[in-house]
Order: sequence, then C-alpha cells, then structure tokens
Amino acid sequence: MRVFALIALFTAALPAEVRWIEQSFGPEECARCAEALSARFRKMPGAGAVELDGKAGLLRIELEAGNRISLEAIADTLKGVGIRPGPARVLVHGTPSLAAGRWQLLVTGAGQSYPLEIRDPARLRAGEPILLEARLGGAAGKSLKVIQPEIVSVKKIWDAGPHNAFTDLIRFEDRWFCTFREAEAHVSGDGKLRVLVSSDGENWSSAALLTESGRDLRDPKFSIAPEPSGSSPGPSAGARGPGRLMIVAGGSVYEGTTLKGRHPRVFFSRDGREWSPPRPILAEGDWLWRATWREGVAYGVSYGYAPDGSYAAALFSAANGVDYKKVADFDVPGANEVTLRFLPSGEMLALVRRDNGDRLGWIGASFPPYKEWKWQPTQHRLGGPNFIRLPDGRLWAGSREYKPEGTRTAIALMTRDLYQPVLTLPSAGDSSYPGLVWHD
Repeated sequence: MRVFALIALFTAALPAEVRWIEQSFGPEECARCAEALSARFRKMPGAGAVELDGKAGLLRIELEAGNRISLEAIADTLKGVGIRPGPARVLVHGTPSLAAGRWQLLVTGAGQSYPLEIRDPARLRAGEPILLEARLGGAAGKSLKVIQPEIVSVKKIWDAGPHNAFTDLIRFEDRWFCTFREAEAHVSGDGKLRVLVSSDGENWSSAALLTESGRDLRDPKFSIAPEPSGSSPGPSAGARGPGRLMIVAGGSVYEGTTLKGRHPRVFFSRDGREWSPPRPILAEGDWLWRATWREGVAYGVSYGYAPDGSYAAALFSAANGVDYKKVADFDVPGANEVTLRFLPSGEMLALVRRDNGDRLGWIGASFPPYKEWKWQPTQHRLGGPNFIRLPDGRLWAGSREYKPEGTRTAIALMTRDLYQPVLTLPSAGDSSYPGLVWHD
C-alpha cells in the first residue's frame, strides 16, 4: 500500500494502536466463509475476540494492547480470499501530531499516517495520547473521520425530593425503572430509595419508596436476579419467571452529619412496586456497591476501611444475592466504588474509583475463578463509575468528571485498559452515578 510523503514528519511519533474494528463487506461474498475467515483473524498476534457475520457482511475484532495489527493487514486478509472490504469503524489509541495545520495520526503496522477529520479539534493535544472512535474515509479510506457522540435529549423526570442523587437505570419486563436516593442533603441521615417506572422512557411515575427506620439508604444499584430455587426472600418474589429486580444499597447510621456505622442492604421485587423488606448483607462496616450477575451467581466489590484508615476492597460472590463469600482481595490503593461487567469469554472487568494517592481510576481484568487480577491505571479521576458492553463489543462508560469549573458527568469510551471521556452531559454539583442501558 502506498505511504503518504508526510510520514517523514512523524518519524519520532509512536504509532497508534487499533483496539477495535468493525469492517463491512459484501455479504454475498462470504456466505459460507465465516468460520474459516474467523480462524485466520484469531491467529493474528494481538487479536482478541473475533466476530464475523457472513450474512450481515460485518467483521468485528477486539485487539489487545501492544498489538501490531494494521488496518491494511485486516483489509488484505479479506482481499486474499476474494472479499472486497467496505467502510470501517475503528477505535484507535495514539498520540496525534500537528503538521502544516492538520492533525495526523500514525497507525501501527504499515506505518500509515492518517489525517484526522475532527469537528472539535480542541479535544486534541499534541503529545498527549487519546482514544478515538473514527470512520475510515477520504480517498481510498486514507483519513480518519472522528465520531463525536451527541446529546439526543435531556429531560427532567423527578424533582420531588430536596436532594435527588445517586441514580441507576434498568429495563425489566418491557419497562424502564430508575432508582435513586431521596433526602434532605448529601449527608443528612434520612435517605430513602425512590423507584420510578416508565413504559416509554418519557412519562415516569413513582413505583415505590423504600425506607428503613434509623438507616440512611443510599447508592441503590439495580440488577436482575434469577428466581430462587427454594424459598423466597420476600413476599413479592412470585412465580418463577424472567427473574426479579434486585437493589443493593448502602445502609448508613448518622449522628448529625457524623457517620456512626454502615451495613449494606438488599431488596427484591417481581414488579418494581412491591419489595421485600431490607435484608442486611455482608458485615457491619462493609459497602457492597453494585452486584452483577453471571450464570446464576452475583458478584460485587465491597469496600471498607483498612487499619491505616484508607479504603480496602474485596470481590465477593453469592449464588442467591444474599449470602456473600470472599473471592479475592483487590490490591488497589484507595479502591471504593466499583462496577463489574463480564465479556462473552467469561473475563471480568472492573472500573474502580480510588480516593487515595493520585486518585486516578483503575481498570482491572480477571478470568475465572477471578482470584488473580491485572490492573491498569487510567489518566482520569472517577466518581460513581459505570460501564456497559454493547452488542458490537465496544465498551461505554460514565462517571464523574473533575474540571476546573467544577464536577460534571461524562460519557467515555473504554477498553480493557483505557478510559477516554468524549462527551460532557449538562450537569454540576453532586453529579455522576449514571445508569447505563443498551436498548434497540
């Protein structure tokens, strides 16, 4: 493939890595080639998950850090079996350079330098690495058109409480459910958990208000628990069906604004309106911040205080979402709020808020039995972190963003080791704690 003459301007630049690609092609060209072609791509050093849908004409590859796979190599592999590659979307991580007034990105492999077409060039800084989502465009696909997410709508759905914060969102039995803490203030000792319901995402009404005398309930997090095989943990469990809504939440005790103790709670419901009584989980001093289910087992990270007064966190699991046992300690200084998600391979990813030292968030990865972890610091401080995996394999995250003008809520691109904010939502003050749901 021909190399641009501008390549000489970038001899000192580190090549950008392709981390994900969605390559289209004519589906009529690969009606029966999916299995053989997928095997070819899996043999490429640095290739992770490979998904090839011959009927839809889509190839998706997740690539590992440090890979040397070029966009040209992927296209050439398709051409080698008689398939003409079409338009492509990519995630690339690298350091852009400015030359002759234009931003360029040198991509690994064949050393191809791609001009960047970007609507908001203020996102780029010379010498600073960045994770970008882009389309291959221009003549012969030799430029990267950066994709900038846009806000579709912003709508207030509730304001009845003096302080409404720490939200989560889920879709269950064709309805939307939103939960959050309702109280007098951020620290007031009177937190209740409001549950809202909507059939269309536009019109919302209150489905429940969960309270416990003497406890400040906060940070409610949804999940869908399987039906119990034996006795029900509450009167609303109902008959066996698609599962039950489950909320885990903090249960704190305050004297004025002084924290005197805490013990996490769990609630269950079949319809989002009638909920089981709050049930303590783990031990006094713990805080299981979110539960994520896989193959009938709930996993969550609980944090408390180490002897030196810093935060300490550990991974726990429970087959019933109630009786948790420790799986592994997290060797992450200052870890507290953690969201866990699973990849199709069974690998568990963790997005971790840290409040010690440099306070930068970390991303962790582990395979079953989830006792050994690999950790990668991000370059961003996090608060109320959440992330999801889309059907196409991309990871999207949301968290608090700390800016000179104050705190905001940001949406971010994410990989197994990278976190890159790309969109700031209208927000301020006690923001973040986003609920994220993919629905098509």
